[in-house]
Amino acid sequence: TGIILLRDSRFIFQKVVGLPFELCLPSPSRKKEDLPKNDEIDKNSLLLTIESLQSQLHDCKKLHYDQVAVLREDAEIRRAEHEVETQHLQERVQHLADQLQKTRDFFTTAPKIS
Repeated sequence: TGIILLRDSRFIFQKVVGLPFELCLPSPSRKKEDLPKNDEIDKNSLLLTIESLQSQLHDCKKLHYDQVAVLREDAEIRRAEHEVETQHLQERVQHLADQLQKTRDFFTTAPKIS
């Protein structure tokens, strides 16, 4: 993300350097003073690199925030499912305890056969 692939190398050069490709080519009719200075080229190149890195950082941050949000949502769902399961198991334990008590009561009150 954040990386744009361009096929036209002259267009890429113009974007990186900030000048048309043809201006940077040496020609017999062009004087040395007309050529862009290395400082300008380096500055433009660095600015473009910074913008690209900032964009990539922004995209990575957004991706990670989204991933954390999904993980939190998953954890909340698992917590809710666990609560439901725990409640169901507690009800089941209570039901079995009630059945056990009824069985004990039955055997303690039933007449003994000898």
